[in-house]
Amino acid sequence: MITRFVDDDAGYLAWLAAHPDGYVLNTYPHVTASYLVLHRTRCRTINRPLSAGRQWTQQYGKTCADRRAELVSWAQRETGKAVHPCGACLPGEARSVERTSPSARRTHRSQGPRAPRPGDHEIRLDGEPIRIVIEQATPPSGHAGPPLVIEGAQWLAEHFFRRDPSADGPMSYDAWIDATQRDPARRDRIIDGDITAVNRTMAARTPHETWAPIVAGRDWRWLVALDHRWDLFDLDPVAWRDANAAARLRDAFEAIRRPGLGIAVTTKVLHIKRPRLVPVLDSLVIAQIGGRVDDDPASWVDAIERIGAVGRANLPQLHQIREHLSRVGLPNRTLVRVLDALLWTSNPGSNLFSRLDRWERVVRPRHRRTPSRE
Repeated sequence: MITRFVDDDAGYLAWLAAHPDGYVLNTYPHVTASYLVLHRTRCRTINRPLSAGRQWTQQYGKTCADRRAELVSWAQRETGKAVHPCGACLPGEARSVERTSPSARRTHRSQGPRAPRPGDHEIRLDGEPIRIVIEQATPPSGHAGPPLVIEGAQWLAEHFFRRDPSADGPMSYDAWIDATQRDPARRDRIIDGDITAVNRTMAARTPHETWAPIVAGRDWRWLVALDHRWDLFDLDPVAWRDANAAARLRDAFEAIRRPGLGIAVTTKVLHIKRPRLVPVLDSLVIAQIGGRVDDDPASWVDAIERIGAVGRANLPQLHQIREHLSRVGLPNRTLVRVLDALLWTSNPGSNLFSRLDRWERVVRPRHRRTPSRE
């Protein structure tokens, strides 16, 4: 059984006395992947008399359990990271980690967080290509650019979900989303593991310390207000207005926004919580829809509404693409995630674009006939 102590020295000391063969995971009060140190209960670094005025559970949190495996699983669930054995009470294990982790970190950096997976699975181009057409937003000048046409979109999506690290494997961003959606307690708050997830395979590079005040928050009403059942493409303009969705999204962005947390990393984290509602709006995706955003969260909401319009205009095709992904054995993904993957992959700036060999990306001038959307 997991027991956690923050600002409760009496409870912590009583637990230590009652569980002499247990384990203690030392963390910051808000639980961050950057500090997860595992100790035995008898370790003097976490169990000894303190001088007057000092406390065990004020500057640090203590997560305790009789079985080590419980704490290892808890840390993985909360942060997406492994624990670090104490050098005093688990010295042999600590040295082993020190020897192996630097090379592992160097390998990770050299490959990059979104280096494509090897293309060891043949993508068969069977059947008719599905076409996605994205009309460009009309600028103040009144002259919209030509539509973006993505040909063979089902195969492009398959390419992404097989090869992009964010979509492939048990430690991927999508795997973290699946686990979060199965756990209502995690769905309605941001935890340090969400930050690990976006850094690990989504190239966010956001410091855990920047998110610490948000992770440590106790008032999550702004997140709960975003109904987890809302689907961006199901909410037509009338339903969107009636749900007051724009204002609720703006409140969420305002609750998160601070230096270092722009639209890209913010939507990457919120997509974990609301994968049917919030798309990942990095610069490549925004460029594909002809959008412009600034530091004002109102412009972030505008971009989401623009993605919603694009999705509704291509809704039958998106359903067909998701059916194709299911037929070839790939996990089910929200339509928002499918469209986001298509927009990102079809941008020449994406890591996957240069590896495309049999897909067509065509921007058709307006004086040509726009392809039908049957």
